[in-house]
Amino acid sequence: MAKKQFSFSEGKSRCDDCGRTFVVKETVRRLAQDTANPLFVKEVIGYFASRFGQSLAMTEFVCLECVQQRWDEVLDANSMQDDGRGHFILSDNDEFFGRREDEEGGGSVVKKSQQPRTSPQTKGSVEAEVTPLQDQYAVEMIKGDHKGKRGQVIGQVTKGYWKGLRVQLSTGKEIDVQETSFERISG
Repeated sequence: MAKKQFSFSEGKSRCDDCGRTFVVKETVRRLAQDTANPLFVKEVIGYFASRFGQSLAMTEFVCLECVQQRWDEVLDANSMQDDGRGHFILSDNDEFFGRREDEEGGGSVVKKSQQPRTSPQTKGSVEAEVTPLQDQYAVEMIKGDHKGKRGQVIGQVTKGYWKGLRVQLSTGKEIDVQETSFERISG
């Protein structure tokens, strides 16, 4: 079988890293895209310049995919640092992202979990405290799943930080709602 010939005059070249055939202009465009980022210049352009020479001719030896792969490796290496105590420091500075979000630079600390995760807390597991009302009154629901149903306010409810009222519907079901969920009715 004969190998397919391609013309170098079409602006194509073969990558020295991966062996792919590529268009040189695409590599040049990608390298020019992040020249304002000092980390990109140092770790990507500088890396390939030291391998293939410090001239524009270096773009004939490396394809767009290899440039992007190198940039991804640099980002991974610079985004998280282990402090040796089970904590990871996430970088957030202008050299890494090419911008400054705050004047201090800054960073976030994420603690690596030492124990396996347990199942999340189930909905409604907070204990409800109900205080009966002496002056009960009739209401009609105007919001929610029980809209249009009538009932009687029978007490005040506290669930953690949430405060509301307990309503006993005409069906016998008790629900906890905010005052904005119903209207008083006379009768």
